[in-house]
Amino acid sequence: MIYELLQRNNQSIKSHIKKIGVDWNGYYKLVVDSQKSLEMDFSENSITLLTYLLIFFEWRISNNNIVTNEKDYYWIAENTHGVLTTSEGIFNKLFKGVYYSGEVVFLSKVMLCSQVMDIGCVNVGLYEDMTKISRKIVFRYEQLTNEQLANDSFIKVLSNHLYATFFRVKFHLPYVSNEVDEIKKKYPKLIQFTVIACEPLEKYLNERIPVNEIALICLYFGSGEETEYSDIGESDRIQKAALAEILLVCSSGIGTSEMLYSELSKKYPLIKFSMPLEIKDLSKVFKIKYQSKLIISTASIEKNNYPIPVIKVKAVLTNRDQVVIEDEFRKYLPLKMEHNTDVISHLMNIISEYAEINDSKKLRSDLDDFIYPNKSINTNKLNRPSLRELLTLRNIKIMHVNKNTTWLDVLHTGCRMLSQQEIIEPRYENEIVKLIKKYGPYMLISDDIFMLMLRRRMEVIEWEFQWFFWIIP
Repeated sequence: MIYELLQRNNQSIKSHIKKIGVDWNGYYKLVVDSQKSLEMDFSENSITLLTYLLIFFEWRISNNNIVTNEKDYYWIAENTHGVLTTSEGIFNKLFKGVYYSGEVVFLSKVMLCSQVMDIGCVNVGLYEDMTKISRKIVFRYEQLTNEQLANDSFIKVLSNHLYATFFRVKFHLPYVSNEVDEIKKKYPKLIQFTVIACEPLEKYLNERIPVNEIALICLYFGSGEETEYSDIGESDRIQKAALAEILLVCSSGIGTSEMLYSELSKKYPLIKFSMPLEIKDLSKVFKIKYQSKLIISTASIEKNNYPIPVIKVKAVLTNRDQVVIEDEFRKYLPLKMEHNTDVISHLMNIISEYAEINDSKKLRSDLDDFIYPNKSINTNKLNRPSLRELLTLRNIKIMHVNKNTTWLDVLHTGCRMLSQQEIIEPRYENEIVKLIKKYGPYMLISDDIFMLMLRRRMEVIEWEFQWFFWIIP
C-alpha cells in the first residue's frame, strides 16, 4: 500500500515518512551508491521513491512488522546478478548484521521494478529475450500504424522500459499513477494499437499485461516518430539542448516528456524545444552558454536551483497546464507567440459552431490583427496594453453572484484588479459608469470590436448580466 501511494506522489505519506526523523541524505546516498553494484541507472523519481521506502522499511522492521515471504529468491538469483547481494548489503548497514531474507527478496523486487535509464544486472539470456521482444513489439506496431520507428536507439530505450514492466508483472507489483487515467482517456486508439503490439511480451510472461503498463508503453510509441531517437553523444546532446528556447525535463529523460515534446512541438512550431532531458542534465546545460528561457518539467524539481523559471506540468497536459504554458510563452517568447496560429484556429472553430462564416480568410486576418496587434503600429502613441496582455490568469476572476449583485459590483471588481497592477487609473471606472448611464450598456472597446451588456429577467425572477462581443465587418 505504501509503495502504491508513493507512486501516486501522495504528500500525506511522504510527510509521515519524513517525520520519522532520520537523515534523508544518508538514505538517499545509500540508494545512489547502490547503482554501481546493481549495474542499474535509476531515474530520479525511482531514487526518491526508493529512499522513502528504505526509511519506511527500517521503521516498519524496527516495529517488528517483517516481510517473511521468500518466494522468487531462487529465480532472482538465477536470472540476475548483484541484486540480492546489494539488498543484503543495504540491510546490513541499516541493521548491523541482522539478516531478513524475506525483506531482502522484497527490496530486490522493488529495485528491479523501478524505472531505469540503463540496466546491466540481468543475465545474458534475459537480456537477449527482452531485446528480441522489443523488436517484435516495434515491428507489430509499425505494421498496424504504417509508422517507421525501428532503430537501435529506440529499441534500447524501449527495452530498458520493458524490463520494469516485465518485473512488475512477474512479481505482481502494480504500477499506479495519477496520470494513467488521463493517458487512457486521451489516447484510446494508441492504447488499442499498443495492446496488439505487446502480445509477444504477454506470451513470454504467459500473463496479460495490465492496462496501466500498456498506457506507459504507448507513450513511447506516441512520441517515437517525432523525437527521432539517435545515438548522439552526451556532450553533443547537452550542447544541442543549450540552443533550445524551452528545456523539457522528466524524471528519466524519456517517456513522459517525449509525449510532452510531441504535443508542444506540434502546437508551437516556431518555438525551439530541447529533446527530453534528465533532471541531472540541467546543471550541465547551465554550465555552458545557453539560450533557454524556460524549463517545463513533468517531474518535481527545485525551482530555485536554476537561473530560469520552471513550470511543473502533467505529461498529458490538463487545461490548466495549457493556460499556464501559454501565459508563460507570451511572457518570455512574445514574438514567437504572435505568429502562432493555434489560438486563432480555436476561435475560428468556436465561431463556426454558432455562426455561418462568409469570409473565413478575412475573419482569421481580423482576429489575428486584434489579438496580436501589428508591430508597425506606434504602441507608444497608443499607450495601452493589448488584449493578449490583459487576459492573463491573474486578470481572470470567477465571481459568485446573487440577486443583489449588480453590474456595478462586477465592474468594480474588474477595475480594482487592473488598477492594482497600474494598468488603469482609478478614474477609469468612474468614466465607464458615466458613459453607460449616458449612452446605455454598450461600447466600442477597440477598432471593429463592439461590446453590449444585456440585462434580462430569468424564469426564477433573478437578474443576470451577460457580456456579448460583436466583430463588426
